[in-house]
Amino acid sequence: MSAWHTRAGLSDKLRGASGLLSVGPSAHFAVGMQPDELRRAVELASGVLGSCGLDATSRVVVALNNEGELSGLIPALAASQIAGGVASVGPRARLRTLRTIRKLSADTLITTPCGALDLLAMAHGEHGLDPADLGLRRLVLIGEIVDKSRLRQLVYEFECPVEMVCSDPLFGVPIAHGSPGKSLEPLETEAFVASLVDDDVLGSGLGELVLRPGWLANSAELYRTGLVVSADGSGRFSAPLHTVGDDLVVRGRWVNTPALEDTLRVIDGIANWSLVVSRPGTLDRAELICRMSRQSLVANPMWSARVSAAARTAIASKVEVSLVAEDDGDQFPPGVVDLRGHHLGPDRSDAFKTLAASAVA
Repeated sequence: MSAWHTRAGLSDKLRGASGLLSVGPSAHFAVGMQPDELRRAVELASGVLGSCGLDATSRVVVALNNEGELSGLIPALAASQIAGGVASVGPRARLRTLRTIRKLSADTLITTPCGALDLLAMAHGEHGLDPADLGLRRLVLIGEIVDKSRLRQLVYEFECPVEMVCSDPLFGVPIAHGSPGKSLEPLETEAFVASLVDDDVLGSGLGELVLRPGWLANSAELYRTGLVVSADGSGRFSAPLHTVGDDLVVRGRWVNTPALEDTLRVIDGIANWSLVVSRPGTLDRAELICRMSRQSLVANPMWSARVSAAARTAIASKVEVSLVAEDDGDQFPPGVVDLRGHHLGPDRSDAFKTLAASAVA
């Protein structure tokens, strides 16, 4: 019988993990690839990127971070196997990305959907550039959930094809590709969906994406990704529609809510908290609202600084912090409030039952 893994189940693997390690947000899990596994993973990722149109003439800029599904490490290594030149610049400096595209004469940009949209906004608003003048021949988008109208905007503004790629959120290996609005086709990796209402039962339709990575030595093991997709039973599946479980994606990074809870628990005076996530423009906005048990702490600059530092450490992203009195009756309930509608919550059974009921309705 295959073993099922989640991020929570891998939390005790960090000390004994070996090889090249993919470490989760706040270091709450780690998975390793041995040299032969890494080689096979890079070969698989090269096949996916090759199917997206990369070849020996391509000049590529990779603007991704170094974390799980959104990691730029393996895409950059994979692109270097088939492209004429590859630069990995990270996700945080759009001006650096823009300059690298121009100096490298890049024709391919590999980034997140929001990263591409933010680059588009910067090119237009801050530099007065026509994005089509950058000379990009393709965009390869990895990670994040984005509205279809935004994808059409990218195609229109950059005047080039857009390829969607799904990467394994644990290992950071690109596994499937397709055009916007169409099903993604995995290469060499078996992809399934977990049943909406039954534990550890595979099926089709709407459910959590479950992978059996073919590049691993122990290929019998199954990994829950936390990504909710729709699959037709043929092995193809949709681009991610939601996330579920303890981890959600905020500003291009996976945020582990138990790690945030642990970080805040040691700060005296916090009664409860809400993490409110929205997307008012091209990027996500995260606001951490902490309800304080004593009114004297609300306006205390030392407590505000402590909470802000803890939030940045746990969320590893730009986050706004508000301290309010416990009895202020804030409009947001404790826990994660995703105004984007992306995250379904930590309980898989409850989330899937809600999805199944809405699908029937």
